[in-house]
Amino acid sequence: MKKLKIVTIGFLKLGIGHYLAHLSYYLKPFFSLETITFTHGIKKDLLEVEYDLIIKNTISNYKQLINPHGIRETFASTKKVFTELQKYDLINLHISSYTRLSSPILIPGLITAKNKGVKIVSTIHDVLPFPEGETVSEYLKFYYNLSDAAIVGNEKEKDLLIKYFDYKKPIYIATHGIYELFNLGKTTREEALKKLNLKEMQEKMLFFGILRKNKGLDTLLKALKIIKDKKLLKNPKLIIAVTERTDPFAPFEKLINKLGLGKEIQIYKNKEGFDIPEIEQFFKATDVLILPYTQASQSGVLNIAFAFKMPVILSEKFAESKKFDGKMGIVIKPNDPQHLAEKIAEFFSTLSNKKEIYLKNIEEYNKKHSFKQTAEVHKKAFLETLNQR
Repeated sequence: MKKLKIVTIGFLKLGIGHYLAHLSYYLKPFFSLETITFTHGIKKDLLEVEYDLIIKNTISNYKQLINPHGIRETFASTKKVFTELQKYDLINLHISSYTRLSSPILIPGLITAKNKGVKIVSTIHDVLPFPEGETVSEYLKFYYNLSDAAIVGNEKEKDLLIKYFDYKKPIYIATHGIYELFNLGKTTREEALKKLNLKEMQEKMLFFGILRKNKGLDTLLKALKIIKDKKLLKNPKLIIAVTERTDPFAPFEKLINKLGLGKEIQIYKNKEGFDIPEIEQFFKATDVLILPYTQASQSGVLNIAFAFKMPVILSEKFAESKKFDGKMGIVIKPNDPQHLAEKIAEFFSTLSNKKEIYLKNIEEYNKKHSFKQTAEVHKKAFLETLNQR
């Protein structure tokens, strides 16, 4: 039987790229699967170290529209993609910050494909790109509602999609899979400690990911100052490994200097994302991932930590935070440095007794949250949507 032709559209860097790379591995046995991405949206090591992705076409950076040559190049690449989209049975559009920004380029092609009978299933990563309560534009509602069905990460995201976007089509829930491929097994803990110049005796915390205001780094820095001043820990060390995409690190650097935390912090930053071997080092050398988010529903970074069987200290703003508390880590209040400081101290004071409990529960969680399950939901959504023809 001939396989159905599916094309995914998404950014092949950072979190979305990792998601697509893992997802495609489990979808390829069932579909003829190809990917359309952006010229500047491909991270080389993602394709070499992770699962092979067949990149059919690339779209030029929307930012090139500010100059005449860029306009010509962007529209030429987009026109080619528009023609290609009509050849597929279904488009799986991964809506994230970048494909929201690029929507003016994508929408004409999506409408043309729909008019030719091609179905669209959108996988929406973070339904609300802003705090709850803000007004959703009619344009964004239109973009989301172009799809024939939507896939979201949890019940909270489903509720937001219905409430803010008046979405009346089928919605599927695909829980975020564990990023198992980051744990390459090429670096031991001892080697990671040596490369990052860390000591086993230190209480090592990790703050990792794309830098955004809602991720609560300022709260963590203030909590670390309390820990230092009150001597809640003997040798606290915070590893900050961030990618600057929209928010600059400079304000946090000023805060670090103001708080006098230079000796307690090591900073690693870039603009394109860390290579997978670097990610392995960060997670193997540290003891706990800290996610003090002020707004959150799900997190790819959380699923990297669990791939390394690392416990977490995370905000109660996460949709499923209650299931983690005391089992796979500790839940904290957002925007509360004092509370966070106390919970970090509690974590390390009880770690020797709870380490095995955390490990056992994370292993159980990982069994139930593989990307195989994530792909099964996508497969079901694709097939059921195509049957609507």
